[in-house]
Amino acid sequence: MKRAATLSMFPMLLSPLLASATVCTTASGSRTIPLVELYTSEGCSDCPPADRWLSEIAVREEGEANFLAFHVDYWDEIGWPDRFASRLHTQRQQLRVSRAGERVIYTPQVMVGEEVTVSWRGGTSTDGNVNRVLQAARTGAAPVTLRMSHRMVGREAQVTLGVEGRLRDGDDAWVWLAVYEDALFSTVQAGENAGKRLRHDRVVRVLQGPWKFSRARLALDVRLALPQELDPERAGLVAFVESVSNGAPLQSLGSRLTECAGTAQS
Repeated sequence: MKRAATLSMFPMLLSPLLASATVCTTASGSRTIPLVELYTSEGCSDCPPADRWLSEIAVREEGEANFLAFHVDYWDEIGWPDRFASRLHTQRQQLRVSRAGERVIYTPQVMVGEEVTVSWRGGTSTDGNVNRVLQAARTGAAPVTLRMSHRMVGREAQVTLGVEGRLRDGDDAWVWLAVYEDALFSTVQAGENAGKRLRHDRVVRVLQGPWKFSRARLALDVRLALPQELDPERAGLVAFVESVSNGAPLQSLGSRLTECAGTAQS
């Protein structure tokens, strides 16, 4: 039920956080790589098809977009508590909808930038209008460049993030950093999905930010404590920059946690 890497071609000085270790470094290219957000819950019977869709399109569109699944917490009191749910995810969903001038949040809800009611299925297309939205988001040169270096130290991901670019006069941007995990399985014991075994990919396990970006350059050193049960071999990082005023996508950059991507996202 619906309820309302190759080493970067860009020069980058390593911070003291990373200078003494072998690191994975990736960089964004000249065009915008959009971020697709799915707001979902294990307690919602309409959500498993959307979860499967996200798993499929994340593979199909690898390198062309980044994908994150935000599990929200407002289903938790209706029969089944989602172990991946977070109040922070619900708050982000509410803020994204409010900035777009809308009032209603629901699951499953797909967003791409300022488009907060993207259809992920319908008509003759299994992807609804999401392909059109993604194509529009990729049009034109990216106003922001991202560079990210990271290393694993025990159960901590140490990340250096560089942001460069020029925004429109009067506009500010927010910078976020997420850790996601793939191939997560849950056997639901109660609620609308009782008896089902669910698979989840691109599940947000850690979210930090926002950091404000308004000038030509920003450098961040971030330490991300990983959940004890997270498997780094199935995990990755996504950094993304969005307009404060309307959530428009300015750039995103992804990297697997324990390996470098073969090419920079362009």
